[in-house]
Amino acid sequence: MTATTNNRSTKSAAHSVRSKLRRASRHLVLDGLSAVDRLSSKESRLGEKQLVQVAMFHHVYDHEESDFREFLLWFSKHYHVVSYTEATQRICNGDIDRPYGAITFDDGLKSIVPAARIMSELGLPGCFFVCPGIIGETNPDALRKFCVQTRMDYESDEFANWDELEQI
Repeated sequence: MTATTNNRSTKSAAHSVRSKLRRASRHLVLDGLSAVDRLSSKESRLGEKQLVQVAMFHHVYDHEESDFREFLLWFSKHYHVVSYTEATQRICNGDIDRPYGAITFDDGLKSIVPAARIMSELGLPGCFFVCPGIIGETNPDALRKFCVQTRMDYESDEFANWDELEQI
């Protein structure tokens, strides 16, 4: 086995472990939020606080869509969900009279397209930050370089194209 093959194998194993940890963490958080909801009274303590909470995502893969929908239902029950622009304006103006929430996505991965559809079905606004230089890129080497050798630190993934982003 060459050093390059061994290095790729090690990186792939590390990615697999990180992926499993992210998935387990996500489920742990959702389970925790669900437990808090069950244990709290009808008037959740969150509902009494005046704050702005921003839920930030990078992706929602196919196998995560039902958890994402569940999270959105929970989030919209406990926060008045507003656009990212309104959330930042409220923070800057000190106009926070109840719990507000905003939802954002980073990078422009293809999986944000179905996530945006789910948000639309639930009537929830979102803000999608994209990396214009990688949108629509299909070259595997360029995708790998962007995903692995940049701050994203995960295996290459498919990015949305401009037509898909226009649908959002």
